Amino acid sequence: MKQDRTIVAAASTRLLLDLLGRQGQVLISSDLPSRPGRSQRLADLCAVTGARAYACGTGGMT
Repeated sequence: MKQDRTIVAAASTRLLLDLLGRQGQVLISSDLPSRPGRSQRLADLCAVTGARAYACGTGGMT
């Protein structure tokens, strides 16, 4: 079931990128190396993908 959701999420992301005329690579976070724990995992995923910024909603301020 989880793999089905991953396939749908990746396909819909690719479709959206195509519709917007944008190039991009779709990565599956579970395939990337990261530590357990929400903050550590987020930091690791940002580092491994070369992210230069992270945008979040107001909930991330708490």
